[in-house]
Amino acid sequence: MDDSFLQLKHFQQILEQFHDRVQSAWREVETTYEDLSPHWQDQKRQKHDEIWLDLQEKTNNYYSRQIPTYNDFLNHKLQVLERYLNGG
Repeated sequence: MDDSFLQLKHFQQILEQFHDRVQSAWREVETTYEDLSPHWQDQKRQKHDEIWLDLQEKTNNYYSRQIPTYNDFLNHKLQVLERYLNGG
């Protein structure tokens, strides 16, 4: 069981690092898109904006709702496992 706890803790840390790197990259994409925005004004831009807004909404939902929910789930599992391992 100790091994399960350590593996889950390691997974949590790796997942957090992954989310941090992806979020950093996403911020860079958003900034670049904003910088490009005033220079791109044609019909393809309108179609692209529809796709972009959908992607932006889904990505923001992932970061604002899904990640915190899953982090809470992992934290709860770690707490339960730690209590079990410590006899509590």
